[in-house]
Amino acid sequence: MFQHQQYQQVTFENYTFQIPPKLCFEKDGNEQYGENLFVFDPQEKYLIYFESGMPCFDLRYHGNPNYRSEEYGDGHIKINFCYPGALRTKHDCMAYFHVELPDAKGSIHSLPGQMKISSGNGWSLESKNILMELLESISFGNIRSACQTEG
Repeated sequence: MFQHQQYQQVTFENYTFQIPPKLCFEKDGNEQYGENLFVFDPQEKYLIYFESGMPCFDLRYHGNPNYRSEEYGDGHIKINFCYPGALRTKHDCMAYFHVELPDAKGSIHSLPGQMKISSGNGWSLESKNILMELLESISFGNIRSACQTEG
């Protein structure tokens, strides 16, 4: 586990993250089996997870009556996510997302992930802000992603 006092730059696959000081991270894996990136708060209320080759789970939950979907974009980055409709639960819950980023040639690359929210916390403005701050910090290198679409 690594917690820091300023933004920490972390590379995962071809993406670069600026990890906020209020969050910790761990990275593991290897080229043969793939990489994993875990980003979490020190109290472990939230765990944001990225895995090499992870499918875009948010697309599977889009339209599910138990989940709400949102999309944000600023012309450069687009963020899609689905989160549980119930704001507080007695059990852990999952939010699913993917970020779409252009490369230098204009091709769009998608990075899927998920956010585990520990029991009793649920989806809230706080969890949304933590996720959005992290996702808005991501930039992309120049190698194609497995989830690529043409821009």
